[in-house]
Amino acid sequence: MNFFFPAKAALAKPRLRWEDRTPYNEEYGDIYGSRAGALAETEYVFLGGNGFPARWQSPHVTIAELGFGAGVNFLTSWRQFLTHAPPHARLDFMSVERAPFTAEEILRATAAYPELAPLAAQLAARLPLKIAGIHLLQFDRVTLTLGYGEASEMLPGFRRPVDAWFLDGFAPARNPDLWSEEILRHVLRLGGTIATYSAAAAVRQTLNELGYKVEKRPGFGQKRAMILATPPASPQPASAQRQPVAVIGGGIAGCASARALAERGFAVTLYERGTIACGASGNPRALLYPRLTKHWSEAMGFYLSAYSYMLSHLPYWGVAHGTPGLIKTAHSAQEEARFEHFNLRTGVDAEILRPISREEASELLGMKAPAGGVYFPRGCWVDPQDLCRKLLAHPAITVREHHAVTTLAELPEAQVVLSNAWEAAQLAPHHKLPMGRSAGQISLIPAAQLREYPARLYSHRGYAVPAGDVFLIGATYDHDDRSGEVTDANHRRNYEEACAALPGLFRPPEFAAWQGRVSFRATTPSRMPYMGKLAEGLYINAGHGSRGLLSAPYAAMLLAEDIAITAASG
Repeated sequence: MNFFFPAKAALAKPRLRWEDRTPYNEEYGDIYGSRAGALAETEYVFLGGNGFPARWQSPHVTIAELGFGAGVNFLTSWRQFLTHAPPHARLDFMSVERAPFTAEEILRATAAYPELAPLAAQLAARLPLKIAGIHLLQFDRVTLTLGYGEASEMLPGFRRPVDAWFLDGFAPARNPDLWSEEILRHVLRLGGTIATYSAAAAVRQTLNELGYKVEKRPGFGQKRAMILATPPASPQPASAQRQPVAVIGGGIAGCASARALAERGFAVTLYERGTIACGASGNPRALLYPRLTKHWSEAMGFYLSAYSYMLSHLPYWGVAHGTPGLIKTAHSAQEEARFEHFNLRTGVDAEILRPISREEASELLGMKAPAGGVYFPRGCWVDPQDLCRKLLAHPAITVREHHAVTTLAELPEAQVVLSNAWEAAQLAPHHKLPMGRSAGQISLIPAAQLREYPARLYSHRGYAVPAGDVFLIGATYDHDDRSGEVTDANHRRNYEEACAALPGLFRPPEFAAWQGRVSFRATTPSRMPYMGKLAEGLYINAGHGSRGLLSAPYAAMLLAEDIAITAASG
């Protein structure tokens, strides 16, 4: 899927009025679903009209939809898939939504259908953050792709061939943009049969002009008619062949790449020259929060989407993490001024992050803060080693530790993903991938040496985070150190940096009691990771620097989507 990052982050909010448990959109003057029952309408119009449940016998079904709303069509399809599809079948469901519901609104709108309750609870618990763009959620064999924003902006990013379409926007007379020729050309481009509750003459005419064979059938509830449409050429069935893939590197990038490919039907072998998470991914704790720029930018869109992806998938993977909230204070008065009016300037929702004053930062920390900054209510710590282990817990993944790959020619797999940090450039010398590395030492301090204990996770130039019975601070950043040795000098650097940020944090240090760990980060000139196709059968997901926890799993998903779409297209 060709993911991209829109020119703005802001999303519209649905103007809802509730008629008991039925949502009514005041902007369009229409309800979501049918008064005769939204679930029954989905089963009759959209699923039945497209030939389900018989079509669930296919090993891989892709459904696309215009208008996600409260998610009833997705939840009903998911439920029917679990009932009728073979055990190893997969469902991809893609949808667009201009004004997304909140989790609470989804639960309220689906409360009338207790048979959907378990699935609705899963969906509500893992909704993406309110950021414009394309978001992906994995639910075992079911993948949900949500395009948050205008359909005309989101649909060009959809490339996966479609088997069946649900055209379920508000009525054409009330929301003509969603039924325009421009939108329906995207539907035609992706292929697939069509079912819709609408029988409007304008819709029939446009579909006819695009070459569809259009058929009217009795409608659902009080509607006299509905439309079914078949594309002008029968869509080619998606190829079920998935060539095995080798992933090189057992850090977060490699483990995430292996998992994302396995969930898309690939057999994966992961090769690691040492042990899993033996490099930079082996620290006991890492902080999860997005990288920010002064104005909305493609880079910030990438990192915010990655942040949303991680927050949604940590519980799905079962990874050890904590969510006490995270404060990042400004490095200077200029940076603090840049944070002011951040939400208005970028369009990022204040529920995702918001600027805070020095006084509010101090209140949240429970101790004196050096400056104002930004508060991330869902910022959290993650155990990177546990993340790697949980990502590899998939039956389609084979792990080979202590297996150094010196040349690609020695691998039996026809497809290879390079995820071995700066060493990726050595295995692809013809592709000119400038990559550096920097050493970083963390310090692990006995809790008894703390005078005060921050009430929130904290980031300044370094970071401070509890890690069991010790407190972790760090990390140094040294482009010249290649020794990998823990030193008292680097402990002192971490200590001085932490004291400059939080003067009351420590008692007089006893460095002899401190422990530490040194790892190396792979860096790129642009400070953005390398991800994508290098050559036929050769891909890369590397160079994530100090933000690999945040960006590597998201990049792995983007890459796996592209590889899967290529395979499906034959």
